[in-house]
Amino acid sequence: MSLLIKNCRLISGEKEVIRNIFISDGKIKKITDKKIRADKVYDAKNNFVIPGMIDSHVHFREPGLEYKEDFYTGSRAAAAGGITTFLDMPNTLPPTLTVKYLEEKRLLARKSIVNYGFYFGAAVDNAEEIQRTFQQER
Repeated sequence: MSLLIKNCRLISGEKEVIRNIFISDGKIKKITDKKIRADKVYDAKNNFVIPGMIDSHVHFREPGLEYKEDFYTGSRAAAAGGITTFLDMPNTLPPTLTVKYLEEKRLLARKSIVNYGFYFGAAVDNAEEIQRTFQQER
């Protein structure tokens, strides 16, 4: 499926321009002033279009403190503010100090509507767990 976002106000160099953004297979393929056919068209109506932002320090409180916020509510708020990716801190209940807790957190985060990653906590007694996280990523 392809998408065209037309009439986008962009910053190019030091000036504002109006362009069309063509997206196919989830990737920007072309930014142009030409008319392009697409499966779906969205009119930006000369509003600014900017890249999504990454919030590298969030506390989404899940697991353990969901009454404050969880991955679904936190990610919805992030998306509303232009955040497309977040990195969640490990100070939850229980803290993310073991591979087991990291895996549980990954499962909980599937309800997020934006991309995500996690910080792994370091404590005086979890050096082996930190090593295991590196081994898992390879």
